[in-house]
Amino acid sequence: MAMVMRAVLTMFVSSALISLTMGRNYADFKVYRVTVASSSDFELIISMEEEEQLEILSEGHAGYMDILVSPTHDYLCRTRLAGLNMTPITQDLREMIEGERFLLSADNDTSFYDSYHELDVIYQHIDTMVAAHSDIAETFSIGNSYEGRDIKAVRITQDISDPASNDKPLLWVDGGMHAREWVTHATVTYLTDALLGEEEGEKEGEVTALLAKFQVVLVPCVNPDGYVHTQTDRLWRKTRKPSGCRRGVANWFGGCFLEQCWGTDPNRNWGPDDVWNTTGVSSNPCSYVYPGTAPFDQDCIEAMKTQLTSYGDKMKLYLSFHNYAQLFLTPLGYSKDIVTGNADHYEKVGAAVVEAIKQRYGTEYKAMQMSELYAASGNSPDWVFKVLGLVDSYLIELRDTGEYNFELPPDQILPTAEEAVDAFLALVANILYQGDE
Repeated sequence: MAMVMRAVLTMFVSSALISLTMGRNYADFKVYRVTVASSSDFELIISMEEEEQLEILSEGHAGYMDILVSPTHDYLCRTRLAGLNMTPITQDLREMIEGERFLLSADNDTSFYDSYHELDVIYQHIDTMVAAHSDIAETFSIGNSYEGRDIKAVRITQDISDPASNDKPLLWVDGGMHAREWVTHATVTYLTDALLGEEEGEKEGEVTALLAKFQVVLVPCVNPDGYVHTQTDRLWRKTRKPSGCRRGVANWFGGCFLEQCWGTDPNRNWGPDDVWNTTGVSSNPCSYVYPGTAPFDQDCIEAMKTQLTSYGDKMKLYLSFHNYAQLFLTPLGYSKDIVTGNADHYEKVGAAVVEAIKQRYGTEYKAMQMSELYAASGNSPDWVFKVLGLVDSYLIELRDTGEYNFELPPDQILPTAEEAVDAFLALVANILYQGDE
């Protein structure tokens, strides 16, 4: 009997290890693009996501939502969404995912931005670059994730060893809040390299002037646990802290009867407290838009809040990179109300950023308010705007518009990041603070 039990246990452990190694199987999963013409269209898709009939890939800011549908739910989704314009854009997601490579090239002549990299490799690259430019840069940690991983940040400014540099006006940039948005980690890393003078050499004068006036803090991976998990489940979006039981059903032993749910949407986990968990979210803890049990109950987002709050009125820009949709987004996200008094400023800034991006490769972005097509609460730019009182609080959705969705090919990493540098410099040139306060 003992031998049988050991055999069963061995089989169970082996199966668990194989499952963990192989990750989620996306064979025959399809991606559909659904036109979202009204709030009711959006709410229908949110409700279907809550019922676990589909998963939302794109947020719908661009007038459509891309949804992931399993073979099991394909007919049901096509039936329930029959009244909407629904077009398949990916017939077999597994085939696309298997075309990706998550490896650091062994070829020393290969650019770092020719491929995606694991978290440790990104951090090692940043440490190497900062060590080579210690007169203008330093790394520090803003805290740890739920699983204990470091959330590394870089501070860049002229004369960084001078204590007075800590009093300079501050520009904040982050990426990797949503785990599956790999190009954002690469983009913030590339922007770091550009500010260090390792990339974009033709912009040296502009960068030098910027670093004389500002200190820049960059966080390439806000959600490190989720990012590491995407190596076994490529489309994982959330954090990795346990979030509850599927359908709220617990067993007699304190565990989950159906399934343990994991993670919270980190960009639904912000305040303000009075608007958190009010719109564009799901009460299902397994949902990809689950906002958590309370604002800032996720370790990485609490660390972000603490760090941002510590800067007080020194902070002059907040910018968060996401993908995909090619959008420059302004507050508010939780309400369709126009931000009175700032509409002209947002129009000016948006036009400047969109034009700067277009100049390099002709890529078309669109500037708009986050809630123009639908409202969603708990995002970081809204919290910075409402709680910290910073008007210049933005979110950029990087390439593309859905052809590859989150599996943006490695040959698009560099042009995407280059465009982001252009966007950042144009943005800084047009924020309200211009050094005359």
